[in-house]
Amino acid sequence: MNASFALTAASSKRRTLAALRGTWVVFCKEALEARRDRRTLVASILLPILLMPAMTLGLPALARRQEARLRTFPARVAVVGAEYGEALVEAGARAGVLSVVEAADPDAALRRGDVDLVLVIPRTFQRDLGRGEASVALVYNGGDVASLVAREKARALVGEHALRLSRARLLAQGLDPGMLRTVRIRERDAAAGPQAGGALLARILPFLIAVWAVLGGMHVAVDVTAGERERGTLEVILSAPVSRAALVAGKFLTVAVAALAAVAGVLVATVGALRWAAPMLAGGPAAGLNPGQFFLLAVTLVPLIALVSAVALCISLLARSVREAQHYLMPLYLAVALPAMAVEFFPDWSRALWAAPAPVVSGLLAVRTILLGTASAGFLAASAASHLVLAALVLGGAVVILSRGEALHRA
Repeated sequence: MNASFALTAASSKRRTLAALRGTWVVFCKEALEARRDRRTLVASILLPILLMPAMTLGLPALARRQEARLRTFPARVAVVGAEYGEALVEAGARAGVLSVVEAADPDAALRRGDVDLVLVIPRTFQRDLGRGEASVALVYNGGDVASLVAREKARALVGEHALRLSRARLLAQGLDPGMLRTVRIRERDAAAGPQAGGALLARILPFLIAVWAVLGGMHVAVDVTAGERERGTLEVILSAPVSRAALVAGKFLTVAVAALAAVAGVLVATVGALRWAAPMLAGGPAAGLNPGQFFLLAVTLVPLIALVSAVALCISLLARSVREAQHYLMPLYLAVALPAMAVEFFPDWSRALWAAPAPVVSGLLAVRTILLGTASAGFLAASAASHLVLAALVLGGAVVILSRGEALHRA
């Protein structure tokens, strides 16, 4: 009995060792082939090594540089009750801290990004200042870096102005300047309340949309191009009495619909999850979208997804195999994910003229402004037009590739 058990154990051990040796042999063979494939090294190893430091260190460094630049320019401030604190406003203008902007509706101007801050000076400011009971209100947008910088500038300005006046008054009366009491500052975040949910979505959705705009259609793009080439069905399809343009259009629509479905699923799932979880979060904002925002998002996302899908299709046509196509699409994923991270650090790009026609960047900025309720019709139109034009050009390139037979004869 013991001998039989020993033989069984020895046999099991031999089988295990044989399986491990086989696994090791296969691993060595595949690893050697992968090492010889320069495309694998570049797409899977070198690109992340080179780009991840740029994404994790470069973007925050650029954000700090942007914030430092904002500190060198006067903040755009709408002043309510300027006549009650003329000395304060003039001191800020002389110091280059603030630039007064006339606004019929200061809160609306702040939401649109026309001003960085709203300073509210009460009617009794001068009288209360003499009593050491003065107060002002600062209304800012917590989702805008420029607004946060403006808030810091206004805090410092109000404090310094109050100390200067109070010190002079106390010294004139022969009193101890140590009795100084500063102005009380009340603050309100315009992005709180109903806008807080939109601000939360604006931080999350652009990146998720960018990722799934690529991933949602990537496998379909590879399958209808390099996959068909490997299966030998692409040559049969090309011999059919269908124009190359119609063939590209059909494949493009397949990829775009898959990507659009993925993005729509992410959008609905994210909004639904945040809306469901809001009551369980302490003070958490309820995230939601109104029908108008859904419509604007659709108008914005269709051109963006069209461009990404067209590029994915064209890249896959140039690949010689499914594996190569997947490697080629990795840079596309990074090229879309990087702007998605950048728009969070640089929200004021939505006010820059160069950003409107910029591919991907303008689309993600448009998504962000829609969620924040600050979208501009001109910016949305320019963004959509640029994406559609570029998508048409890329699809034209795909037609040329098929017409020349490169999709079949690449070695």
